[in-house]
Amino acid sequence: MFKKNIIILSFFLFVHTLQSKSINTDPSHNEKTDITIDLNILFDKYYILSSDRKQQLMIANRYLTLAKKSKAPKYLITGYTLIANSLDFKKGKIFIDSLNTIECTNDENCTLLKLSNRGAFFYQNRYYREALDEYIKANDYFRKLKSETTDLHIGIKDAIARIKNIQGRTNEALKIYLENEKYLKKTIGTSNENLYTDCLFSITECYNKLQLTIKNKKIIAKGLALTKSNNDRNSYNYFVFAQAKNNYNFKQYREALTQFYTILPVFLKNDDYINYAECCFYIGKINEFSNNKKLAINYYIKVDSILNQKKYAYSGLKNIYPILIKYFEKNRNFNTSYYFSKQLIKADSILQRNYEYIVDKTHTKFDIPEMEEKKEKEFSKIKISLTTIIICILFITSVLAYIFNEHRKKKKTQLIEQYRKFQKLLSEKETLENKLDSLEHLKVATAEKNKRSETILELKDKSLLDELLIKNLLEGLTLFEENHFYTNPECSLDSLANDLKTNTTYLSHVINKYKKTNFSNYIHDLRINYFIQLLKKDKKFQNYSIQALAQEIGYKNHSTFTRIFNTKAGMTPSMYIKAYKEDKLLDNL
Repeated sequence: MFKKNIIILSFFLFVHTLQSKSINTDPSHNEKTDITIDLNILFDKYYILSSDRKQQLMIANRYLTLAKKSKAPKYLITGYTLIANSLDFKKGKIFIDSLNTIECTNDENCTLLKLSNRGAFFYQNRYYREALDEYIKANDYFRKLKSETTDLHIGIKDAIARIKNIQGRTNEALKIYLENEKYLKKTIGTSNENLYTDCLFSITECYNKLQLTIKNKKIIAKGLALTKSNNDRNSYNYFVFAQAKNNYNFKQYREALTQFYTILPVFLKNDDYINYAECCFYIGKINEFSNNKKLAINYYIKVDSILNQKKYAYSGLKNIYPILIKYFEKNRNFNTSYYFSKQLIKADSILQRNYEYIVDKTHTKFDIPEMEEKKEKEFSKIKISLTTIIICILFITSVLAYIFNEHRKKKKTQLIEQYRKFQKLLSEKETLENKLDSLEHLKVATAEKNKRSETILELKDKSLLDELLIKNLLEGLTLFEENHFYTNPECSLDSLANDLKTNTTYLSHVINKYKKTNFSNYIHDLRINYFIQLLKKDKKFQNYSIQALAQEIGYKNHSTFTRIFNTKAGMTPSMYIKAYKEDKLLDNL
């Protein structure tokens, strides 16, 4: 549905809005009528053949040839966009970038069309950062016009709402969709009625996420009735999908499962991999609830395949990996378990790249200007001096900025000092451990040469642990450390003792005596040192989430890692990474 929506809103609605509202003063208008008719016919054919990319590309090329003859910017924009949409991202981007060369002199709609089509192209190819930039530009441009709401603006708001929905700000997205729904009611009974049904579907998506099942049931019923009366089978199927998810939330699993199985082949046929993955996820969950574990795992693996094939990740995707990891570990398939651990990190990285940026961007470039615009209208109503407000805002902002900067400088200094203090402590600890190791080796060597002259105390020690056992255990611990076996989250005193073919009493005694710490702290120290080595060894780890780093070094969750690291370093891992980067920057100055 996402692909269908974005095409309709960015092309069909926008282009035909422009065509219907354009005032043609060209003397050769009658001569160009035939070209316009041909362009409209080609446009309709392009979407009829939506499943045949090769045919679409041929039609798009013919459209662009005619558009160049018409010399109308709106048709040129559409022509380049249709070609871009028929190609893969790399080739398509060449054509979508051509939109920047088209001049839109004194044509406001033309400029909005360029920005919106660029945004739609990037959105369809999952380049959410770039898509958001284009939609924000379009929204800013429309705001400057100070015009009444138009079809174009509805399309722009719809796109921003989608990105809000992706980033998890569902309540805000729902508010925009409900506003759009009021406006789009006028399309009921017209050729653009599908815009209204698409908006209804977006509302059901939000209600589903918020688990507002009663409200959702009413909207779904409205969508099913409308699409059924119009014989719009494709849209009808998506409302069946929405109904299945709502039944899932009602815990009516049997009915929901039947609907999911019915709709799954439709998504596969339409190459709608986003909804296909989500449908597989729900089927997996229901089978998991029904203790049909093996079938659930099969469907979770189908969801994972979307990440591999399409490089697509959504927030719910991360939920399947702990289940897959645990399942294959339990079945002692450690290679597969390790693979899914890596997949979790991969998904986490994709989500972090797209969502961290768009959370900040939508807030600063869309929400804040929207709020400021509403405030401005309120100020106009009560006739408060705009100049006074600006001066006050500037003064307060300056004061707050000064306070913030001073506070930030102070915190930054404290952070770097704490970081260097911890680094010094680690260095001193390492030196001390090296000296202790040398002493222990000397002690063992002396003991071997002077076995007959051992003291009573040494004889007592020997009664607990003979020298050969100690030597074997120390060598085993060295291998344990060098191979980073401590990164296994299931590592314990029992498991290590078993691996080293000894008992926990002997192993604990050796660690206490020769490592000068207990087993728990020994493992924590190894993991934290490994975490620091990773940051120094490869810059990519500096961009990992704390959850991903925690799993990389052996912790099951980020909260345990954060608590342990904070106890030892006096700062959180994220603060340490920030301080590490700052310290490196200072060293390079």
